[in-house]
Amino acid sequence: MTDRDTARVAKDELRAELTRLPEVTGIGIGRRQDEYVITVNVTEQAACEHVPDHFHGVVVEVRVSGHVRTSPAVVEVDGPGCDGAPPG
Repeated sequence: MTDRDTARVAKDELRAELTRLPEVTGIGIGRRQDEYVITVNVTEQAACEHVPDHFHGVVVEVRVSGHVRTSPAVVEVDGPGCDGAPPG
């Protein structure tokens, strides 16, 4: 069983290796039953062959998410921020 700290360290190391692949759109950690796993989002099925099934003993789950599009967002804050300070 993999604990969260082990998965987090492995995720950071795997991210360093996979940043060269433009098909990788995200890397995180998640839970599968009673253990933590590394999740890797890719744009196409062909990229799966470049992602290992396990990394440093941690299970790696690959999800084909397709292409991710970003759009500009408008954020307006009326109330205080998380620290209680007024906006601005």
